[in-house]
Amino acid sequence: MRDWKLSNYEEFLMLLVPKLSLRFNGWNNYSCKVTVQKIYLYYKEKMENYVSKSDFLLLPRKINKESVNEQRVYGNLCEKATPKTPHLRSTLIDLGRDYSTNNLSNKKKYSTQTNLFSTKLNPWFITGFTDAEGSFIISIVKDPSTRTGWNIQIRFKIALHQKDLPILEKIKVYFGGVGRIDKTGKNRESVAYVISSRKLIIDVILPHFDKYCLLTNKKTDYELFKRIIEKLNNKEHLTHKGLQEIVNLRASLNLGLSPELKEAFPNTIPFVKPLNENYTILDPHWVAGFTSGEGCFNVVISKSSSSGKFNVRLRFIISQHSKDEKLMNSFITYFNCGYLEKANDGMVYFKVTNVKDNFEKIQPFFNKYQLDGIKVNDFKDWCKIAELVINKSHLNNEGLDQIIEIKKGMNKNRIQGDNYSEEISVES
Repeated sequence: MRDWKLSNYEEFLMLLVPKLSLRFNGWNNYSCKVTVQKIYLYYKEKMENYVSKSDFLLLPRKINKESVNEQRVYGNLCEKATPKTPHLRSTLIDLGRDYSTNNLSNKKKYSTQTNLFSTKLNPWFITGFTDAEGSFIISIVKDPSTRTGWNIQIRFKIALHQKDLPILEKIKVYFGGVGRIDKTGKNRESVAYVISSRKLIIDVILPHFDKYCLLTNKKTDYELFKRIIEKLNNKEHLTHKGLQEIVNLRASLNLGLSPELKEAFPNTIPFVKPLNENYTILDPHWVAGFTSGEGCFNVVISKSSSSGKFNVRLRFIISQHSKDEKLMNSFITYFNCGYLEKANDGMVYFKVTNVKDNFEKIQPFFNKYQLDGIKVNDFKDWCKIAELVINKSHLNNEGLDQIIEIKKGMNKNRIQGDNYSEEISVES
């Protein structure tokens, strides 16, 4: 007998990880039997011919999650494999009482192997999306068991509506499967991708954002985040002096200190944040990622009070806090269209409202550099309406009804479902 290996067997094995499914009724729900295989990449610290794995994803807390001891899954194909029918050994994770091991000996080599890897997100997309939705978090919590009475916790987090879960799964795959995805929020309608291990943040997250730099003022938060991690590595947090220096940095991070921390550390002097002077958009994939988080493809229907005719306006909008006004202004040059609008609430909006600019510049750009997440569907519907407007179909009742019907499922209506009522403004 002769053993056979795939040329990229490490990555291929890492993809063949099953998913615990809780979507079926009856005994399967109770026992958490493995019923579906799902694609995941698992973090490999020392990957030679095997990968260590043991993970649960989005299991309800009420279930007793007694995970079985992890097994080593070796990269070699089974001994009976032949060049025509290579087989892979697979371990199925389940609850301890229902643990089982299967061989994928009846499955042929996947013909879609290349396509699986082609779905991996562009690194600049990851950075752009993080600029929009990501957070670098430092938590300082009381802990009597420590020398100083305080514990420093670090997290990298991206939180979204649960309908955008697939994009978080892709981001997790991009980062090698590290971290976890949790349900969050009051009604558990949100999901969050979280990495809280200092080692994983140092080994996986920091190298990415050092190479593919953030462009918003979130970059300054990232730099403070890194400085705090450096102090943790040097064990400076174990002294009261080092702890105070970390608190000084934390005071300038994100929204600053909580009232409790301000009271506990009255001598805090917030660190002066460095200014982010780099507003040059280096890659179109960053724009796609940032727009997937902060962009909006909007349609406004209005009726003239004088003529009684309907007007359909397409709008492409990117929103951001006014502290990133320079970056927002750079979109005008980048797209060679649009304008900036400031709001009283401290927000700045880059807007493109000209039909021709939207049809000839914005639409082709995002057809080439694709969005991700639920916003993809909004863009597709927006493009359908743009086509109808360009062809002047909105000037007849049939075309207008078609536009209204498409608009019903866009943006918040796509999330809220049937709670929709069309509003048509009247212009004098």
